[in-house]
Amino acid sequence: MKKCVIVGNGMVGHRLCAKLRERAGSDALEITVFGEEPRPAYDRVRLTSALESGDAAHLVLGEDGFHADHGVELRPPEGSGRPRSKS
Repeated sequence: MKKCVIVGNGMVGHRLCAKLRERAGSDALEITVFGEEPRPAYDRVRLTSALESGDAAHLVLGEDGFHADHGVELRPPEGSGRPRSKS
């Protein structure tokens, strides 16, 4: 099995995970994502307007469990208190 490490769990990292899984299938590629923030990927482009309106829920990219459902190991920063997602 080939391995892929993605540094950054932002918009581009999230999209790359989805595309790699779509093209490689679930058994051909092991994907690990290292993110700087202890939260799922979100739309940073619309962040300011969401903070101004007080509604940031629509910024989250993908559904709950996206990483686990796509066989992607999400490695949040050490000490964040957030459990790691592993398939």
